[in-house]
Amino acid sequence: MSTNPPHDEPQGKISLSSQNVIPPRLKLFLRHLTISGLAKTTISRYEDLLTLFLGYFDHINPADITPDMLDEFFEDIRFKGDRSAATVNLFKSAIRRFYQFLMETEKITKDQSWLVKNEKVVRKSPGIFSDLD
Repeated sequence: MSTNPPHDEPQGKISLSSQNVIPPRLKLFLRHLTISGLAKTTISRYEDLLTLFLGYFDHINPADITPDMLDEFFEDIRFKGDRSAATVNLFKSAIRRFYQFLMETEKITKDQSWLVKNEKVVRKSPGIFSDLD
């Protein structure tokens, strides 16, 4: 008799909860954000997003992540993770800010994140006009 372990999320989804250990560089960045006065909810969101990002590129130095690798990550986040363009843009913003911090603190010497462009977000109509207007 074979038993399969239970899955918390459907296969093909990217899980934020699968990462338990916060890498030292991320701890420093989160401390920097706290000192800078960002809201706790913003810092928590950055922690979630960047933990997923660093987990995706496990054991790869952020300076060694190429633009093609970043594109693959964002494609996986967008389609396999079933996330909106606006959410993907939040990932991109968090990653750019993290790379900026790493450059400023001389943890890396090469920043590929500036090549990442935001996706176009289609905004819904406010719905205040009727068909007669």
